[in-house]
Amino acid sequence: MRKFHQSYYYHYFGLSSFFAVLALLASCASANTPVLNGGGRDPNYVPSPKELTAVARKEEMAKHYMETRQAEDSSQLPSPSAPPAASPSRNAHVLGAEPTVFVTSTPPPGSPPIPTAPSLQVITATSQVHSIQITEDYVAKFALDQSYIYWTGGPDAGLYRFPINGGENELLASSQFNEHSDGYLFSEWLVRTGDWLIFMDTRQNDTGIWALHALNVKTKQDKIVMQENGIGATWSPLPFYSAQGDWLAWSRLELGNPAACDQSILGMTNLATGEQRELDRVCTADHYMWIVPLISENHLIVEQDLPDNQGRKNNIYLWDWTTGERTALTTNGYSNMPAASGKWVVWKEAPRFNESRNDVIYDLTTGLRQSLRVPKGCSSDPRVSGHWLFTQPCGSSFSAYDLEHQQMVNIVQLPKGEKIDAVGLSDQWAVWAVARDKSKTEISTEVQWRRLP
Repeated sequence: MRKFHQSYYYHYFGLSSFFAVLALLASCASANTPVLNGGGRDPNYVPSPKELTAVARKEEMAKHYMETRQAEDSSQLPSPSAPPAASPSRNAHVLGAEPTVFVTSTPPPGSPPIPTAPSLQVITATSQVHSIQITEDYVAKFALDQSYIYWTGGPDAGLYRFPINGGENELLASSQFNEHSDGYLFSEWLVRTGDWLIFMDTRQNDTGIWALHALNVKTKQDKIVMQENGIGATWSPLPFYSAQGDWLAWSRLELGNPAACDQSILGMTNLATGEQRELDRVCTADHYMWIVPLISENHLIVEQDLPDNQGRKNNIYLWDWTTGERTALTTNGYSNMPAASGKWVVWKEAPRFNESRNDVIYDLTTGLRQSLRVPKGCSSDPRVSGHWLFTQPCGSSFSAYDLEHQQMVNIVQLPKGEKIDAVGLSDQWAVWAVARDKSKTEISTEVQWRRLP
């Protein structure tokens, strides 16, 4: 059971950040006094037996996270000749043919092959490059709309925006935990949709304390959609979330005391009206866990992870959140980290935690699938924005795949001595952060952007 929860964090943060999360969990376990004024601790408080139970729970989780991470280093890709059997799910049916395993040239017996994307045509973007200097050490995440580029940096940094057509940086938000000198606008999902800019605020030293914010970019009014104070017999780690218009989709774990079953909850919240919909709630040890919910029109695309005692498989599901009907897009047990925008859905073909450059592209309007081997990047997890597919780049070059025109676009190649920290895309624009050696230049970080072909 604990291994299942460990996989949540490792899947979420990636290998490079996983051990930092362990440290945060350990510090969370020792912070057993109540929260004051958005995160301060009362040193004179005496914890109740219920709260001490919650603290012991967190310490137990951190221990199991470390033990199971060491065991997972040896996980291997399933044999293509014996694909994992499908796991039945309530109200589920399989849609279309199963994807081919792309790590070999021979598909599993009985699996019709998926058409491979045509030979890649590669073009180079030639539009004017715009730039702005920033004072933060680095950029962690971008989001874009038709008029602005939004960005946030690392710990203690604010959330900013500046006009695409040129202008000054504008501070939109700061961490509510900055008074404790460890506020962190966690940037894994910085979402811009409709009237809303959605972001996570947490503490560096205790990610058991967090608040999910929705900022109305027109009125500048900020609301907390959900939050966790890290105290009590039940608590929730950082949730997954996405949004479209006024609707926020989210999945979270509710961790109970040792005698209870930890719950995986999939739900939706209307940011304008406050309406809440709980789509599913199950015991993770007996069933599964939902992660990475993505909204596309009236559908949710979401990954389902099975616990160790059911083979640790992961598949992609399509929900109609207006009717509750769910459809299995995959049943092979090694499809994960979906990304979606509009009619496009992309997921990675690999067992949980494994790197892979083999992606499946799925068109929601036609049901057609294609396979694509993507360029190597710092992360193999696909990202989709508009009609562009990309991964977090490594080094000094950045490219993206045009899903509509089936061509690769080389967006930028930086000079020697510069590297790309973060990237963002919309249908029309690409943005990236340039990091330079501070010892060799006065301008350590610069944001650049250009119009896409």
